[in-house]
Amino acid sequence: MSLVVTFRGRRHEVLFEDEFEQLGGEWTDLVTLRQLRDRLSAQMGVNADHIKLAHAGVVMLDLDAPLSFFGIDSGSKIMMLVDTRPQDKWGPHQSQPSQQQPSHGHTQQQHPSHQQQPQQHHQPPQPQLTPEQRLIQRLDDQLIHTETVIVPMLEVYQRNVEAFTSPDRADRPQPTLTQKQIKDEHAKITELLLQSLLKVDGVECESDMVDARAKRREAVRFIQGRLDIADALKERFNHSIKELGSL
Repeated sequence: MSLVVTFRGRRHEVLFEDEFEQLGGEWTDLVTLRQLRDRLSAQMGVNADHIKLAHAGVVMLDLDAPLSFFGIDSGSKIMMLVDTRPQDKWGPHQSQPSQQQPSHGHTQQQHPSHQQQPQQHHQPPQPQLTPEQRLIQRLDDQLIHTETVIVPMLEVYQRNVEAFTSPDRADRPQPTLTQKQIKDEHAKITELLLQSLLKVDGVECESDMVDARAKRREAVRFIQGRLDIADALKERFNHSIKELGSL
């Protein structure tokens, strides 16, 4: 009955106790994306119209859709971003529900030339973005990639280090990974984070692009923060190895 929302590198738990009492485990069928956005607006002190929410690497745009439509359930992780552009400038990140024609129990006759034609789905033309808006979109995409792809790997690495370095050695389970495998985990994660940081640094913003420059600073802080966590875990792991060697 709660969601985990990451905003500017910090995690916030959002509870839906009343909705859970009404529908139990199906409470996400009751809560819409708009309700989640408005609750986050009040909790974080951010203008609701500037809140962009992403789940599983996809920016969610349909505010009137229930959370279950996006595959969200209790414990799901949501990334919150701030985008001061109008929502129709955010780009086609979200898949829309398919629309099927109702069946009336009979088959319509079609012209022979149309029977072999595949159904065409025409996307409405997307609004043209300004150069600054395109840069903000690039930075948002990199932030979402980091949060949904690299951060889960970092969390697994953290659990492995904590299992290996637990002070209660008698009761802890045997580590599932060798020392080398844990070291390799750190090397892989830091390499991915550095690549992400380089991509963010490669986004060149003109001096008058205030919003884009602020977004780039936010992205750098977030990725650098994850690098700091990985390095701190590495130091903890290496210290534990030295202790084991001295026993």
